[in-house]
Amino acid sequence: TFKLVLAGSGPGFSEVLKLSKKMMLEKNISYLGIIPGKDISKLLSSAVAVIIVQEKENAMEIPGKVFENLRACKPVIGIMPTDCETAEILVKAGLGFIHEKPDIKGLSDTLIRTWIAWNKKELIVQPDNDFIQEFSTTKLPLKLKHLLKELIGFTVLLDDEKS
Repeated sequence: TFKLVLAGSGPGFSEVLKLSKKMMLEKNISYLGIIPGKDISKLLSSAVAVIIVQEKENAMEIPGKVFENLRACKPVIGIMPTDCETAEILVKAGLGFIHEKPDIKGLSDTLIRTWIAWNKKELIVQPDNDFIQEFSTTKLPLKLKHLLKELIGFTVLLDDEKS
C-alpha cells in the first residue's frame, strides 16, 4: 500500500482533502500542515519522492523547500510552469519531473513510474551532483558575494571571513 504525506498549505490544499475523503483514501494520506524547518530534513529522508506545487504567478521565486530537496537528492514531481526557475533548476539537477497543472495524464504516469521504480529498488533520477553543489549552503553565499561586488562594487564579508 502507499502512504502519501502532505506537508504545507496553500492553494488547492483543501480540495485535496475533500477529494481524498470522497475517494476514501484518508487512511493512505497524512496531513501534517506547516512543519518547522528543522523537521524538513527528517521528512525528506524518509520520502520516496516529493511533490512541489508552484503557481504561475510565482514563476521567479525559488521556494526554500527546493534547496532542502536538492540536498536530499529525492525525485521531485513538480506541478508548475515548465519554464519557471524552480522547474529549470530541478530538471538541470536531474531530479525533476515537471508537469503543468492540466497535465493529469503525465502526472499520473510519473507517479506510477516512480512507484514501480521504488518497488524494484531502482533509481528513477540521475542527480547532477556538480550542479546540485552550486546550491549548497557554502557555495551559494559566495556566489551572492561575487554578484554584489560585480553589480555594485561592494564587498560583503561573510561570517567566516570576519574573524
